[in-house]
Amino acid sequence: MRVSALELVLETERIRRQASVTGAGFAVPALYQYPAEPDEGPFLVTNARGSFLLGRSKYGVIRLAFSECPLGGESRLFSELHRVLWGISVQSQWSNRCSSIAQAVARMRESGLEPRAIVVSPSFLEDACGTALTLGEAEEMMLAQGHVAESDGVKVLAAGLPEGTAFVAAASVGVYFRIDQHLGVLIRRADRSLVLVGDEVA
Repeated sequence: MRVSALELVLETERIRRQASVTGAGFAVPALYQYPAEPDEGPFLVTNARGSFLLGRSKYGVIRLAFSECPLGGESRLFSELHRVLWGISVQSQWSNRCSSIAQAVARMRESGLEPRAIVVSPSFLEDACGTALTLGEAEEMMLAQGHVAESDGVKVLAAGLPEGTAFVAAASVGVYFRIDQHLGVLIRRADRSLVLVGDEVA
């Protein structure tokens, strides 16, 4: 068994499977409503295709969708989160894109939030840990001790992100919802709770 960086960065809510209305097995989850106030936005939520889109809180709740994602398969979703959030950040002219991890940590602190974790692609692991590690080895370390390394009190985690990319995550990012083999994600304050690292900063 391994643990994913997605679980360690987000609050985890496990939801019990519901029996289908026909009585034949369990229902496949679709939409889910969760308490969310407008001042916690902007929100990013999962859709049924395993991607992300901007969500809106209405009447104190927000809707998100579940997609199939087996345990241990969360890295693909983390890569998709980086890709989609980067595009939205460019389009919305947010300032949560940086060209280095050090710059991203400083940017988050400037926004008034304290970094809790740095999530790196495998290419950053040797710099972070002082030794070369595979993603599988890093995930085993995260399961054993909750992180791969620590830097100035900030935990370093690993994920199957595209090479040369990373996230800096604040203490309260959002929620990871799991129903058996299906996963949903809610990101709060998407313009500042995650600061992205990549090469294409405008």
